[in-house]
Amino acid sequence: MNIEALFDSFGLQKNITEVKLKNIAKGNFIDCLNSIHLQSLFKELLSNNIAIHYSSLNFLYYSIVDIIDSLIEATGIDYNRFYNIALKNDLYICIKNNLEIFIEISYQYEYPNIAKDKIIIFIDKLIQIFNNEPKSIGIKLY
Repeated sequence: MNIEALFDSFGLQKNITEVKLKNIAKGNFIDCLNSIHLQSLFKELLSNNIAIHYSSLNFLYYSIVDIIDSLIEATGIDYNRFYNIALKNDLYICIKNNLEIFIEISYQYEYPNIAKDKIIIFIDKLIQIFNNEPKSIGIKLY
């Protein structure tokens, strides 16, 4: 594989020794996949039997997991692990269905750095979203 020729085809400055995504593709995920330079890189790698590994993290889910874990830690209550998983899953579905409202509330209360005197109000706002979800959600909060 002629990596230098590939890098040259990207039209990069000669002093660049390492190609980063920003050098060959810009925009959202689909825009990046449509980049001619990125497609050239994929073709070169695949034609030389070089494996491409991709991973993705769902930051929304992990933010929600963090909310539930923080609540459990703050209350000191030892909840059943299965209940925790179900609650996290239900809350994730609810928030995903009401993402704009969740983002608005998160900004309003500066999540994840919520002031101690505003935590209860933040949780109440989340409960309001949760309780307004259709009955397909398995858990109803007070």
